[in-house]
Amino acid sequence: METDFKESGRKSKSDREMDLNELWDAAQEHRNRQQEIQTQVKGLSDNLLKWQFGLLGKKKRDMILGVRQPPTGEEERKSWLESKFRATRLKVKRTVDQSGYQEKIQDSYRIKESRYMVEFHKKFAIPFACVVFTLLGVPMAVTSSRSGKGVSVSLAIAVFLIYYLFLMVGERFADRGMLNPMIAMWSANIILLGVGIPIFLKAIREGSVFSFTLRPRKLDTRDAT
Repeated sequence: METDFKESGRKSKSDREMDLNELWDAAQEHRNRQQEIQTQVKGLSDNLLKWQFGLLGKKKRDMILGVRQPPTGEEERKSWLESKFRATRLKVKRTVDQSGYQEKIQDSYRIKESRYMVEFHKKFAIPFACVVFTLLGVPMAVTSSRSGKGVSVSLAIAVFLIYYLFLMVGERFADRGMLNPMIAMWSANIILLGVGIPIFLKAIREGSVFSFTLRPRKLDTRDAT
């Protein structure tokens, strides 16, 4: 049966389809929205504080309480004050609810920004992993010639699993806004690079790969004759 391939009507790109400029612009857009929400929340808090401080003034207090003296009985006085300050309590509750709602929206923008930045750093971190694997591959080749291919293959698999584990776990935490995207994407490279550089230098200087000395091995005098 002949299948018709129709062009997708989807206009927006996913984060993995964007290039570096698009990822950076998208992250900046959500960063700006977070700043706008912070300004709105600050405005709500300022208005509430201004309202509360205004109640300290006699004019505003008389406007709320009225000119009539409160009842003398305890229950009547409590009920009377409750009715007078109901509007004030409602205003405080509304401000708190609005602030909480705005903070939830801000968290959603922060998570979206983090996802875009994860993909941004991933486009650099994964290619840079080639350098890290090269630094670790040379000592593994030396180990293979001395200890057998089985040891080298086991080490290669272990390095790959460590890198994959750091990358996947870091990406998941960063996508949820629980970890900085740059740390999430570069932690595997930094850790393996820190391990690979000294081991690579030892292999270059013809020392044992797992030796803790950087002195080169002495040649046997019998081989020189």
